[in-house]
Amino acid sequence: MKTFHAVSVFLMLTLGISVCFSQQEEPQLSPLQELGDLLGPYTPGISSNPTPRPDIIVHPSSYNQLNLSIATSPTVAGRLLVGSYTAGYGVGYYYSTNGGNTWDGSDFLPQAGGGAQYPNVAFTADGDAYFMWKESLAPDQPYFWIKKSTDGGSTWLSKVGVATGFYPNYETFPHYQHLAADATPSSPFANRVYMAYTEFYPYYFQGGVAPIKMERSVNGTWYAPVNISGSQTGRFSRGVQLAADTYGNLFAVWAIYDENAPSPEDAIGFNHSTDGGVTWANPRRATAISGIWGRWSHKNPEQRLIEVNSFPSLAIDKSGGPYRGRIYAAWADSRNGDPDIYFASLNENQTTDEGASWTGLKRVNNDPLGNGKDQWMPSITVSDQGVINIVFYDSRNDPSNQHTEVWLAQSTNGGNSFTNYRISDVAFTPYPAVSEAYFGDYNIGVTMSLGYTVPCWADNRTNHYQAYVERFVAPPVPPQNVQVAATPPDEFGYRDARITWQANSEPDLASYELWRRITGVCGNGVWYLRATLNASATEFIDGLSTAGYGNDCTAEYKLRAKNSVNEFSDFSATVSIGFSSLFFKASSEHPRSVPTAYALRDAYPNPFNPSTQINFDLPENGFVTLDVFDVLGRKIENLVNGYREADYYRVVWDASQRASGIYIVRLSATGESGQQPVTKTIRLVLTK
Repeated sequence: MKTFHAVSVFLMLTLGISVCFSQQEEPQLSPLQELGDLLGPYTPGISSNPTPRPDIIVHPSSYNQLNLSIATSPTVAGRLLVGSYTAGYGVGYYYSTNGGNTWDGSDFLPQAGGGAQYPNVAFTADGDAYFMWKESLAPDQPYFWIKKSTDGGSTWLSKVGVATGFYPNYETFPHYQHLAADATPSSPFANRVYMAYTEFYPYYFQGGVAPIKMERSVNGTWYAPVNISGSQTGRFSRGVQLAADTYGNLFAVWAIYDENAPSPEDAIGFNHSTDGGVTWANPRRATAISGIWGRWSHKNPEQRLIEVNSFPSLAIDKSGGPYRGRIYAAWADSRNGDPDIYFASLNENQTTDEGASWTGLKRVNNDPLGNGKDQWMPSITVSDQGVINIVFYDSRNDPSNQHTEVWLAQSTNGGNSFTNYRISDVAFTPYPAVSEAYFGDYNIGVTMSLGYTVPCWADNRTNHYQAYVERFVAPPVPPQNVQVAATPPDEFGYRDARITWQANSEPDLASYELWRRITGVCGNGVWYLRATLNASATEFIDGLSTAGYGNDCTAEYKLRAKNSVNEFSDFSATVSIGFSSLFFKASSEHPRSVPTAYALRDAYPNPFNPSTQINFDLPENGFVTLDVFDVLGRKIENLVNGYREADYYRVVWDASQRASGIYIVRLSATGESGQQPVTKTIRLVLTK
């Protein structure tokens, strides 16, 4: 029998009683909070956000803000909506028009009373915003209410009741609802609104069962609830989440409890509908878990209880990338002895077996396994580029396992691996908010806006819980699809190296760096920065030295991207091209003239930084040297030294390791005709 170290859960909240909780003064936090940004990565080997952007407080107020929900408009770029439970005073709504940088709104949604709880927000395909909350006004009256906004959450229409509440003797009791909408314009069920909840029989945790019910709204009409958890409920189910894909399929996950409540979660339930929520497949136990539901006494010095859970979070890859259609879930799991964040995925075409093929089960937080540190309350979303983002509470950096930060686990490869970043600027100490042990069930959300990952969370750094967001961009991904090929020949028969790549999609991309090395007798095999290119560039033409013609020489290239805060991506794959492919051999079909005189032409560019192209002409075969001297007459570099045929030549001098100043280039040539050696010079100006 599982043990639950508490009694009487949520009594005040489930009855809708409005209570103002007077918080005790919290203890002074350790230097972990004060020096958070100065310390950088706290633990060697753990990735941390190298340049965290400032946390943004959404709506500063004297009211607690818990159970946060966040959504992005699909029609208005930068439009965000957040809902909060103002802890005994109602529900608040906050909206942003610039991707979360600034916010407006109120702690009091019109027509929502002091007993309003559990806010949910969502946008439909046409850009309408919806706000749902739970509020018990009287027996046999609607227990869930919804409001619609046609301007992204600035103003709201009148509320509408959705589901009948508890009966006089509490025969049924709906709770823990979730709101979702079909936001894909091409979906056959675009603009449908869905909600699901647990319906307890009888009133809350008094034995019986508690299935998941789902209702749908079509053009404003709400239809009768459908039981979507069936026999997979166990004793009862909680924490349902819904999501629709681009084809209109609807998916649901929830936590399953096999024993009489209260007890930790035993599995994740799954079901799906292909007809807009009208009918559902057979529900499945997607995967067994070791849930964490209970009350923790170790998160603050006074050992005041906070309640935690393993409610799953659900997201679908709607990108055009290789993982399009994958379904992802994340939850808190204690199978390793302490709570971690776990993740699993389901290919959309595998729902034909009713969701029995969940794969990729893995722990996404990368602190040491079994280290006794807590990670919990995850929220998941997927970007338009298919990047998975999971945000969660995390105490990895506090030896006492109390001070808590917000962290992000991000995957760019469909969940095969995750990189961790610290999101919040400071740590906080979790305390109950409204009633003893009540900490909120859904304090973290995450969405995408303007290319940024936007985590939204509640913490009590101001001595009461407030909503915060951050506009996060990870270091850019390495440039993809890098290729090199020869250009068509010029008038002298020479080809350049043309390097191309696929443009990065990061919103704060600043530039690219192209690196090159020359191997063989033409170079020293050392990588150096060839060029810095603007963020819109997708190609570079590199004029290589033709002095390597006839030799076994190769030019290799790689790129990396840089964002606006000077974070670099890893290097791209290396590509290479042989010098021989860059030389267009004269033939009867393609004749080419020979120079009539020796010449050392002006370099281009000049002045230059860091490299320039030097051109010279040889009217006859012979021995050639091309040297660079400083202003004191000292030879500092040899560019050509050997026998060359009569032709036009160009050499690229890379001066990235040289100081700014004036340099002299000298060409010396002795032809086979036996005439006097020819010497020519030009002056170069290096400016850095």
